[in-house]
Amino acid sequence: MKKRMCLAVLCLLVLASGCAQKQEREPSQETLEAASVDGGDLYALTSETPEGLYHTNWGKETCFLDYATGQNRPLCAEPGCTHTDDTCAARLSENTSYSEIFLLKDGSLAYSLKDETSYSIWRMDGDGGDRQELGHMAEENAIWNLLCADDVYLYLACESYEEGAQFTVSRVPLTGGVPETLWSKKEYAAPQMLGVSGRNLILWWYDWSEQEEVPQPVVTSEMPEEEVQEKLAAYDAEMDRVTGDFRVMICSIDTGEEHELDSWTSLHGTTGRTLYWNQDRLYWMDRGEPGPLHWIVADGQQGELDVQWPQEITQCQEELGINLEGRMLQDKILLTVSEFRENDPVVRRYVLDLESGAVQEIPLQYIANATEEPVSIQGQGEDCLFVVFEEQVQIGTYLDPDGMPATSMETHWRYGLISEEDFLAGIPNYREIQLETP
Repeated sequence: MKKRMCLAVLCLLVLASGCAQKQEREPSQETLEAASVDGGDLYALTSETPEGLYHTNWGKETCFLDYATGQNRPLCAEPGCTHTDDTCAARLSENTSYSEIFLLKDGSLAYSLKDETSYSIWRMDGDGGDRQELGHMAEENAIWNLLCADDVYLYLACESYEEGAQFTVSRVPLTGGVPETLWSKKEYAAPQMLGVSGRNLILWWYDWSEQEEVPQPVVTSEMPEEEVQEKLAAYDAEMDRVTGDFRVMICSIDTGEEHELDSWTSLHGTTGRTLYWNQDRLYWMDRGEPGPLHWIVADGQQGELDVQWPQEITQCQEELGINLEGRMLQDKILLTVSEFRENDPVVRRYVLDLESGAVQEIPLQYIANATEEPVSIQGQGEDCLFVVFEEQVQIGTYLDPDGMPATSMETHWRYGLISEEDFLAGIPNYREIQLETP
């Protein structure tokens, strides 16, 4: 039971791979030479700024949430626009969906639009004016994502799945043009991008192809229950011996050339490690055991920090799930620890001091899906955090297609800002922000 729960927590890492077979890496014939125009170092794309958060307001319109005023401002620069109907430039066109909105170095914004047949990359001014389509691609059952940028280009990744995962990196000029393929790799599954370093992507690849070699149990309705359980138990025992291969690679954005930063294997149902890339350094911990914090620099140097885990973790009798959240506050790393109990997991958030190794619990929690968990961090400002601190489930009323009244359960969230000092001290001193919820 515990292993199945752990597998559910990690399902996002393996679902995309489906039943793909292991493939050798085959560089695309379209692989190009190094970029003809040097755009300088890459930088990661983010929707978060010290002043506020760019977002799509539940996919309906482009907005900026100003932390200073608490106002959610539609990104529309049209004079006299009331932002109340579909003529507003911030509104989403029918049958179209937004990606996230990303801030570029020059203060402009990049985003993507997807309709039923195509995918397009756009750029606009910081106030929502001067919207320009930079590139247009056919969808063709592929998944497109914005990766990163430099001073000249936006870089894109395309994922397609047919007997494996095809991962293709392209670029489009910030001034607009035809998307240009740089390189392509075929693997068991597409990678997760951890960050950038110089002109390189930091990519995390995984391979669970060994699980495809374990035959599925054959059971029929005529079989006695005892025989069915025996077959299922035998299958689970075989799967428990399956291992997955993991590697973190430093990969050139221009050519696809790569070299290994780290690699490991892990038993089925867990990635083995939790990772966080920050300032040219890969931090990692064992996901299932409270141990040291390890780090590897892009040039290969390594080290570790002894972590002063509290007794409720070191003496825990339940299966653990340790997760680096991918955020730092005042040179401290945020992490969560889940105890996988028979019913619901118990999740606690901690902050790890990178100087002393001390671990401090952050007790700010709320009830989500009938389970207590740490407040959900939506954005990080200059000295504050934007969080969800309460979830409310209400009964809503509406008219069904035949005009009769009906009811449904509706979930609403309360949002707020909290200073880093209050957050670290566990003081629930929220400044509530009114944000529309679906």
